[in-house]
Amino acid sequence: MVAMLEDEGDPTPSSSATNGGPRAPARHGTHGARTAPQGSPQGPSNTPFKRVLSKSKDYMETGYLVYDNAVITYIQRLEDHRRKCEADGRYKEASAAAQRLIELKTAQVARMRQQLQMAQTQELAEVNRVYADESAAFSDMSDSKIGEYEDQFVAAVEQLRLQHEAQAALYEQELMVKQPVRPRPTPALLRTRQTEQGLVKIREYSRAAVARQAGDELEQECMAQDVRAFEAECRVKMAKLLSKQQLEVEALMTRGARGRNSLELKRASEAERRVYRFRNVANGLENLHKLEVVSLENFLDGQAIAGKATAIKDGFHRKREQLFNTPLG
Repeated sequence: MVAMLEDEGDPTPSSSATNGGPRAPARHGTHGARTAPQGSPQGPSNTPFKRVLSKSKDYMETGYLVYDNAVITYIQRLEDHRRKCEADGRYKEASAAAQRLIELKTAQVARMRQQLQMAQTQELAEVNRVYADESAAFSDMSDSKIGEYEDQFVAAVEQLRLQHEAQAALYEQELMVKQPVRPRPTPALLRTRQTEQGLVKIREYSRAAVARQAGDELEQECMAQDVRAFEAECRVKMAKLLSKQQLEVEALMTRGARGRNSLELKRASEAERRVYRFRNVANGLENLHKLEVVSLENFLDGQAIAGKATAIKDGFHRKREQLFNTPLG
């Protein structure tokens, strides 16, 4: 049984045949070489696994399992050599050629299986690497959004604080404009001033002086009462203003906490959705790998005639395209 995964690259050689048999084609490079992984993008991509598909082209370019043309040619030449030796009676050389054919077929089958296993392992590792890069980019983007929101929130709190300070200072100035400069006349003060004027009219200056002093003292007492009442009223009004400002601060803090919680919930929900979709892709890829192994073994079992390369369409490339086109975000 001889089989190969189709590859556009250089053929893989075998060693030369024994006892004068035809020589194997020379090796030119490594079969199935993969492109080195690229760095993670600046931000999460909608369909990041497409990068894995592009790196799998040398592995499953067209979706066909075929022989290597160089190996086919060499097997045909070796088979012709065996038949010629058999016809000429050179049975030792014919036996050696037959043994070489068996070794070649066995080596090619082992190589085929090893290449498939290595390619699948690299592909799964690449999918995990892409997911890790995308997760890191998503986490950085989420941290940036939350950090930007927190900076804006801190700026809004500071702006509100300055606004409240300016509002309180202006309101205090408006109140101080209304501060009383003269006492409001009370009945007792009015009677005292009338008594003073009446004593002056009758030229009772001594008694008028006493009445004036009593009126002045009463006026100072009224003025002090008016100032105390004004200051008490100002304190009440300022307390109401500060209470209103405190409610505004609390409302802003509540909105800020609600907004941050919303961002955190959105981030957690998106991260959970990304994990779920990645698991679907990883599970789908593992199932696809199992189908490829089964398809390979069936293909190898069907290749009993040396030199015949019957290509079989497996459809795995299209399945890969559908799988890797799954959006992560």
